[in-house]
Amino acid sequence: MATTLMRHLETLPFDELVLEVTDVNAAARRLYERLGYVELRRRRSRTPWLTGYREAISLRHRTPEAP
Repeated sequence: MATTLMRHLETLPFDELVLEVTDVNAAARRLYERLGYVELRRRRSRTPWLTGYREAISLRHRTPEAP
């Protein structure tokens, strides 16, 4: 289901898609990387004891036509 949804998003008229995944969600990160997303940046959580994660990782996917 998640792969089908992500493939659909790739058909929309955007040059790039950026999403955020937390460092504790390894399965989601593997899925996005398998679909061609690459790490763009990391943002540390200021309150990991409240959020449950240490870093939010932004991932980017560019369409083949994008510069």
